[in-house]
This record gives sequence, structure tokens and C-alpha cells, in this order.
Amino acid sequence: MSRKVLTILTILLFTVWIPAEIIEKEFVVEPGKTLYVDIEIGGELVVTGWDKKTANITVTYQGSKCDDLDLNIEQRSGNIYVNAKSKFRDWGSNCNMVFEITVPDHFNLDLESNGGDFTITNISGEMEGKTMGGDMEFVRLTGNLHFVTMGGEIDLRNSEVDGLVKSMGGSVTIRDVIGDVKGKTMGGNVYYKNVTSRAGGTIETSTMGGNIDIHSKTQAVNASTMGGNIDASGTEVKVSTMGGDIDVKEATLGADVHTMGGDIYIKSASKYVKAKTMGGDIDVDAINGWIKATTMGGDITVKMTGDAKTGDRHVKLTSFGGDITLTIPDGMDMEFDIELAYTRNHRRNYKITSDYDMTLEETDEWERSYFFGEPRKFIYGHGTVGKGTHLIKIKTTNGNIVIKKN
Repeated sequence: MSRKVLTILTILLFTVWIPAEIIEKEFVVEPGKTLYVDIEIGGELVVTGWDKKTANITVTYQGSKCDDLDLNIEQRSGNIYVNAKSKFRDWGSNCNMVFEITVPDHFNLDLESNGGDFTITNISGEMEGKTMGGDMEFVRLTGNLHFVTMGGEIDLRNSEVDGLVKSMGGSVTIRDVIGDVKGKTMGGNVYYKNVTSRAGGTIETSTMGGNIDIHSKTQAVNASTMGGNIDASGTEVKVSTMGGDIDVKEATLGADVHTMGGDIYIKSASKYVKAKTMGGDIDVDAINGWIKATTMGGDITVKMTGDAKTGDRHVKLTSFGGDITLTIPDGMDMEFDIELAYTRNHRRNYKITSDYDMTLEETDEWERSYFFGEPRKFIYGHGTVGKGTHLIKIKTTNGNIVIKKN
């Protein structure tokens, strides 16, 4: 007989199957009271609301360390208290616990576990909780909530709530929700789907290293990520990322977007656009308002839309290493201030092309300064259309400038 087979047989001989233990308790309670749960040893927690004035608690546990369990379930001043801890300090992981609790559907929650999933369904009240390492699922909740997990995913749906849900390392999904809920994560993705504020407020969210996906037609969006992409829509969109792309489908009251190293795409915006990237392209399909866009090393493409005679329509586009293309509605009163610089060692023949009349002037000498670095020449463009109300200021280095009439 081999040593491996002998070892397996020895383990089987000395392994004792331990059946699950079940403890059940029931209390008569009034709606509006509080459930306090403190699972110091860690365990899964399931809380469900129903239309009865009773609280049912079922605790199922199994494992070799469960003999050390110190479990206390009681009612004081109408509130329910559940506490589970070890009688000894050397508590191991060999005691699996599940807490299934049913309370009146109008009840407050104060929950804490040293590690385990939370599932909370059909509860209205003040709710807060923390788990050291499990997922959180919330369905059909009403009221205020504040929940944190140190390392799991969060799914909040079909609810009318205000507050915060936060994960230290998992994704956060908020969908089919009415209310002002902040979803935050330190290292996962954030998704908002069909979320509406009761007062038309702001969706605020952040993640340290994941993507953000938010789409709302009724709320402003304020989001940031340290290293992921952002896909957003809202009344006013203010987003930033340290190293990803930004995609704004719609911003009816303006967009303020910033990325340290990705591309920016805005499909439609009104009022204004402020866009800045340290190393990517900027593409704005439609802006009915003013725009300021800067890239340190990419192309800029902007199409202005709407009534050319109304609103603030000034433009400032700057690239330090790419082409710039601007399309302007016919009939807009404006003044052009255009500057194109090209360096001595760059081989392309850069130029300014415009559908509007413009005076072009090119310098003869190569200029060098502390600010410019390499020697360069300049092409300047100036012109006035109509009353010259709106300033169109465009600057690029080693790139073409194209101005089109729409």
C-alpha cells in the first residue's frame, strides 16, 4: 500500500462528520423597533421583512469549533438582540453559521459581521451595517441606509432609499432605485442603471481602480476613478479619471470632464463643455453652448450645433501635438484668434484651412524660448464674422487646423 493511500485512509478513519445544529426563537414585536446583530465570529446573514408582528430567528451552525460558540438571542425594550462569539480566543474558521431572521417589514437594522454575506429584502426603516468580507444584496428597501463591506460586491435594486453603499474591493451596482444613493468602491466597477433622485439631485460615486457606468436623464453626475473608464449621461456631468477613457452620451446642462491619459468622447452636450486630457483625443459630436478643450498630445474634433445667434458660444481649443477640426453653425458672429506652431525637425507641411475669410500670417525666423523648447515657426490666423461677438481661439503645435461652416 502506497504512503499516499495510507494517508488518505488515516484521514477518513479519524474524520468525524458533525451534523448541523439549529436554534430557533420567536418574539412578539411591534413595527418600528430595531434588530441588533453582532456576529463577532463571522457568518452569513439573511434578513427579510413580512406583514406580521413577530420576529423569527433561525441560526444554523456546523463545524468542529462550534462547541465553543457563545450565542445569545434576546428581546429588550421591544428590540431584538443577536450576538454570536467564541468562548475562547483561538476561535478558528471551522464553524459555519447562517442567521435567517424575519421581522416586521417596518423595522430598523443595525448589523455587523466579522465576515459573511448580507441579504436584506423588503424592509422599511433606518438601516446600517458592516461585514468584513462578504457580498451584500439589497432588494425592495425603503428609507435610509449605510452599508460597508470590506471585500465583496454590492447589489442594490428595486428600492426607494437614500444613503451610502461602499465596498473596499468589489463592484457596486445600483439599479431601478429612487433616491440619493452614493455608491463607492476602492477597487471595483460602479454601475448606476435607472436611478432617479426624488429632488433631482446629484449622483455621486467613486472608485479607486475600476470603471464607472452611469446613465440618468434626470440627475447630475459627479464621478471619479483612479484608473478606469467612465461611461456617463446626466443633466450635468462632472467626471474625472486618472488613466481611462471618458464617454458621455448626453449632458443637457453641461459636461466637465478630465482624464490624465485617455480619450474623451462627448456625443451631445448643452450649455458648456470643459474637457481636458493629458494624452488622448477629444471628440465632441454636438455642443450647443461654449467649449474649452485641451489635450497635451492628441487631436480635437468639435461640432457646434443649435441656434448660432443665442447663448454664449465662445471657443477655446488647445492641442500640444495634434490636429484640430471645428465645425461652426452658419450665421454666428465671431472673431478668430488662431495660432499654429510647427517645430524645425517636424517634416509635415502644416496649415490652417477655413471656410470663413481669414488673414494668415507666417513668421520667417525660427524662434526659441524657455517655454517653447525646440525652435519653431508660427502661422497666425485672424478674422471677424458679423459683429465678432464670440471669440474663437485655437492653438496647436505640429498639427493642422480646419474650420468648417455647417
